[in-house]
Amino acid sequence: RAVAAGADTLGMAGGDGSLATVAQVAVDCDLPFVVVPAGTRNHYAGDLGLDRADPTQALAAFVRGEEHAVDYAIVNGRMFLNNVSLGVYAAAVEQPEYRDAKLETTLRLLPDLIAKGGAPFDLHIDVPGQGHWDSAALVQISNGAYEMSGPSFGRRLHLDAGQLGVVAVDVNHGADLAAITMLAAARHVERHSGVWPWVTTELTVGSGQP
Repeated sequence: RAVAAGADTLGMAGGDGSLATVAQVAVDCDLPFVVVPAGTRNHYAGDLGLDRADPTQALAAFVRGEEHAVDYAIVNGRMFLNNVSLGVYAAAVEQPEYRDAKLETTLRLLPDLIAKGGAPFDLHIDVPGQGHWDSAALVQISNGAYEMSGPSFGRRLHLDAGQLGVVAVDVNHGADLAAITMLAAARHVERHSGVWPWVTTELTVGSGQP
């Protein structure tokens, strides 16, 4: 209705999920989109470099904003701005204690997540340099690649590179989980052979389960 009434810019004050809904309309109508961080975690706004502590600063973009083209991604026909997680994290994410978990906290919490995730997940993917995996415990696909080491670990430094970041985790026993947890705490989880990050423009994930 706003577009039909002549709006030349759309914005959303809210969290990550709400942003994607309005961003889809902005893309469909080829209009600028203003992100106002007023949700619970505001991960997308943080990776855009906005001040999440002061949403009023973002409102200035309606008056004197500079337009920048950034990426969005699609899963099964639906837009996502942050990431799509499959496997143990997806099974546990609805619990309140995991509300703030992104890549870094997810990897640290893997032992507990797998313990609460129930039966092993049947995720099939092709991993560059590793071949075909039939039993990935976790696959996270992000709109823009997450940093896997160093002080920016767990952040997306670029949202305009035209790439998906993929992190696949394959664990076979408790020792693997302990090693991943320790390396995640040290921000060098990429050193574990069971954690495989890469970038791509598309990814197909299969499963023998519903």
